[in-house]
Amino acid sequence: MNKRTKQRVAIKTYPKFKLNDPSKRKAVQREIACMKKLSHPYVCKLYDHFETSKDIYLIQEYVSGVSLYQYMRSRGNKPVQNDQARFFTKQLCECLKYLHASDKTKESIVHRDLKMENIIIDDRNNIRLIDFGFAVTQYPG
Repeated sequence: MNKRTKQRVAIKTYPKFKLNDPSKRKAVQREIACMKKLSHPYVCKLYDHFETSKDIYLIQEYVSGVSLYQYMRSRGNKPVQNDQARFFTKQLCECLKYLHASDKTKESIVHRDLKMENIIIDDRNNIRLIDFGFAVTQYPG
């Protein structure tokens, strides 16, 4: 909870002892760099990040809801209605279009870990893409 604004946040923590390999540390830096560039209603926002001597912290928007995976499991064998499936698919496509959009001057973001566990259905029944740990920037050309 942000004490000043009373806003709930999610904190993703990376223990530095697990980032001894330079490629792992670089992946966290890429995640931060990618998320700082993003502002879209279907993408979880990164508010801030900082590090201490032991950990790296990512302060992110708190998204209450369940993953698409949990949502599907909770339904058992009951199929998702066509309208609901189209609604989620349309939102995911709009999100990916935003991430991948590039012109001759703007880089795009490639998530590289799209799976049902990384798509949250929020309390307003909209999808939210999370976990940009494998994301990379793709430059024009």
